[in-house]
Formats: sequence, C-alpha cells, structure tokens
Amino acid sequence: MSASQVTKGKDGERELIRHLRNLLGIELTRNLDQVRDGGSDILGLEGFFIKCKRSKASHINGWWTQAVHQAKANQGKPALCYRVDRCQWRVILALRHLVPGFETAPHTLWLETSLDVFAAIIREQRPLIKVLKPKKDQPPESTVGLTTEDLNWHQHWQARSNARSKAIETQLEPILCGQKP
Repeated sequence: MSASQVTKGKDGERELIRHLRNLLGIELTRNLDQVRDGGSDILGLEGFFIKCKRSKASHINGWWTQAVHQAKANQGKPALCYRVDRCQWRVILALRHLVPGFETAPHTLWLETSLDVFAAIIREQRPLIKVLKPKKDQPPESTVGLTTEDLNWHQHWQARSNARSKAIETQLEPILCGQKP
C-alpha cells in the first residue's frame, strides 16, 4: 500500500468514528493494533467487528470476505463500513445476525444499508451497559445512577433517536450511491 492509501484509510476511520459518535453518542476509537493483530478497525461496539474501507472504487466482495474471516476469528459479527469517493458511507451486515430464522444462513446473504440505519440497528441490538459522562448533544449510555435532570435529557435523546429512526424507515434507499429512487 502506498503512503497516500494508508493516510486515506486512517482518515476514513476517523471520519466514520465521528459519524458513529454523532449517531450513537458513544465513545469509539481506532484500533491502532489492527495491522499486527488483524482486529476490528474500530473499537467500542461490543459484538460487532467493524471493518472500515475508504477507496476510489469499491471492492465489496474482497472487503466483505476479509471482514467475515476476521470477525469469525474474533467471535464477532462482521460489519463492513465503506465509502467510495464522492459517495455516502454504506454498511454491509450479514443477514444471519439481523433476522430471526436466518441464524444458519451463509455470510454471502448480506444486507447493504446506510450509516443511519446501521446506527438504528446498533441502538436496537445493543444493551445499555456502561455509563459514560455525556458530552454536549450525546446521550448517556444508561439511566443507572443518573439525576432527574439527566433522566429528562436521556428521555429527550431517546425521543430524538426514535424520530430519526422512523424518518429513516420511511425513506427509500438507493442500492448504489448517487441513484435516486
């Protein structure tokens, strides 16, 4: 890989982390040992093995194969987050991890969606475990041990998240970036 490709990859990881932080309100970090250990590119989403790709052209089949192999080795659910130049972030998830009854389906049955829908899936699947001190415009991770003011704020955030999820559900998503439905 050239130095510019490495830089583009690092910048892509940072950009993806910013977007996911804004959508989920949780602290995520780059995995600086990923090259040596072959681990998830982004840490902080328990259960999901995030592979982040930023490129001029898509190589989805190869990227997805890599994400699946590394996720299996780390007992995680693969999530391929990628962005092609001048397009929005897209996410590929194995259907077996999303739809009841598909638990034994091969990883070749996958779903491609937007980053907003991926965040909604995470919110639905992810238990609220840790209590993080909320930053401005970020939700707390749990209501345990929070003050009444914090709980009111948490309810406001949940209502905002639910409204955003409903808005996303009503939108038609193009399969390829740049296409209008």
